[in-house]
Amino acid sequence: MPSILLLHGIPADGHLWDGVISHLSPRHSSIHAPSLPGYGGGPDLVPPTVDAHVDWIIEQHPTGKMHVVGQDYGGLLAARLAVRCPERVCSVALISAPVGLGWSWARLGALPGPHLLFYRTFGGGLWHHQGVRSARRAAFAAAFGHHRADPSLPARMRAMAQALCFRQLARLPGQLRGTKTPLLTLWGMSDRFAPWPAALWMAHRHRNDGGIARTVLIPGGRHYLPFGRPAATAGALDRFWDTIDPER
Repeated sequence: MPSILLLHGIPADGHLWDGVISHLSPRHSSIHAPSLPGYGGGPDLVPPTVDAHVDWIIEQHPTGKMHVVGQDYGGLLAARLAVRCPERVCSVALISAPVGLGWSWARLGALPGPHLLFYRTFGGGLWHHQGVRSARRAAFAAAFGHHRADPSLPARMRAMAQALCFRQLARLPGQLRGTKTPLLTLWGMSDRFAPWPAALWMAHRHRNDGGIARTVLIPGGRHYLPFGRPAATAGALDRFWDTIDPER
C-alpha cells in the first residue's frame, strides 16, 4: 500500500494534520506529516524556492510510492513533486491550494512597498484569524500561535513569496495534468483566501486532459480545513483513495 505524505501550509506545521490522521482509516500503516524547514523541520532553506522544498521532501522520503496531500503552500509542493516524480506519486489531493498563477498575488505582495502591508503588518496574523471558524480560533492559536509570535515570520514568509517563479507557476497546472495523476480538489466553501470555484476549475481542466479528478466542497469549511474540519477532510481523502484504488 502506498504511504501517505501530508504537506502543511504557511504559517503552520506538521501538527496541522493531527486530527486528520486520527480520523483516517486504520488500514494506513505509513503516514508522514513533516514540518517544513523553518517551521519545525530544520533551518530555513536558502533560497526557499518550491524546488528546494521538493528536494528536501525527496531527501526525507527517497523511495516508495505515495499519495500526496497538500494544503495551501503544501499544495504547490505536492503538485511539483508529482511533476518531478510521476512514477512515485499515486495521487495528489489539493486542499485550499490553487495551483498556478493564482499565487502571483503572494509574489506581487512581496514587492517593496506592498510587503509592508502583506508581510510586515499582517505577518500571518490575518491567515490565523480568518483561516478557521471563530469556535476553533483559540485552539488554532494554541497550536500555531508560536509561529505568529516569531518576529522573523514576516521576513521568512516574504522570502518564500519572493522565491516564487511566475514561469513555473504558469506551467505547473499543465504539467500536473500531463502526468495524468488522479487529483482531488478539497475545499471549504467559506474559505476567505482561496475561493472554492478554483477547485472546480482545476478539476475540470484535469478531466479534460484525460485525468481522473474529483472535487469535494465542505460547507462552512475555511482555509485551514484539516484543522477546522478534520473528520470531513479524512473522510473525503479515504473515499478518494478508495475510488482510484478499490483493492488497496
